[in-house]
Amino acid sequence: FFFYFSFYMFWPLQTEYIYDRKCEDYGYHDMDLCYKDDKVSSNVSQLTTNLSLAISLPSIFVTMFFGSIMDSFGRKLVMVLSAITYFLAIFCFYIVCQLILVLF
Repeated sequence: FFFYFSFYMFWPLQTEYIYDRKCEDYGYHDMDLCYKDDKVSSNVSQLTTNLSLAISLPSIFVTMFFGSIMDSFGRKLVMVLSAITYFLAIFCFYIVCQLILVLF
């Protein structure tokens, strides 16, 4: 429950952050105008799709590895490891966002 809750709470924030960075790249200061621009929307859509693929494709290979671990140690360890690594990924994303906002 908490894993999917955090995933679905994190995804809109990530998309919003990408929009914010792309609006800055295109020189928009008004977010309403930026959201209406087709170039920005298509660029954000492409980045979001690429990010989704970058998250999903490695999971195919990790699943094979975790499958063999489940056979040896049980499901609980794999579920805990998956949740911990996902929370670490969110934490790293948060740290990177804070550093970028402070530096720029």
